Amino acid sequence: MNIFRKYLSIPFFLLFLFNSINVFGNSDVAIANIDFYLFENKIVTVYDIVGSNRYQRFDIKLHFETKEGRVITPTSITGDVGFPVSGGEQKKIYWNVFNDLLELTEEIKPVITIVNTYEEFGGPANALLSLAVPGLGDTYVRNTKESLLKPYFITAASYGLVGYGIYQKIVSNDYFGQYENETNQENFDDLYNKANTAHHDFIIFTAIGGTVWLADVVHVALRGKKNTTKNREFYENMTFHYQYVPNGSGVRLVYKF
Repeated sequence: MNIFRKYLSIPFFLLFLFNSINVFGNSDVAIANIDFYLFENKIVTVYDIVGSNRYQRFDIKLHFETKEGRVITPTSITGDVGFPVSGGEQKKIYWNVFNDLLELTEEIKPVITIVNTYEEFGGPANALLSLAVPGLGDTYVRNTKESLLKPYFITAASYGLVGYGIYQKIVSNDYFGQYENETNQENFDDLYNKANTAHHDFIIFTAIGGTVWLADVVHVALRGKKNTTKNREFYENMTFHYQYVPNGSGVRLVYKF
């Protein structure tokens, strides 16, 4: 019984160990393919955020530079600017230029910068996904790209162990059926032992597979709860205030991390 408990605890240990280890590398996130055009008295700036993952949220800042090096910071802007902006292509920022300037006679070029980056992961409700498919909930509560233990390993291990256990149950039932109809004493004992061994394998493998499955559900729930607290604290630590913009659109909302 002690040996059984020992082996049963291994999946829990490995799951939480490998989920806590991440492989960190240099970030390849960048702003690319910046372009702009005039549309209905608005300057539309188009850009891509490349190299990002689906969890990342960015604080995007836009300003324009003239040939002489003068910097123009627009205030009457909407679209994919500020925080939060997710990665991807064809991001657009709309500048109602004549709300900020009486005229614009100089050549300008847009400059887009990433001021801040935050990874926002899902909450404990994603445990229901892992309850349906082991490993699925992990893809929403952690950066699985940078983890040693991939979700499909958990899926394969859970289904493989439980599936093999069920197969051993079928084998055990088959041997037991032969055992009940056997009349030869030597074969009688052999079939009983085989049925008993297969039944034990059924219990062990399904228990270990179920433990891996359950461990993943628990892990996703705990990791999701931690993410919810972290996300809430992050947004609460962003301070908001109103700032007057001279010769601009009046008042704009500003936030600071």
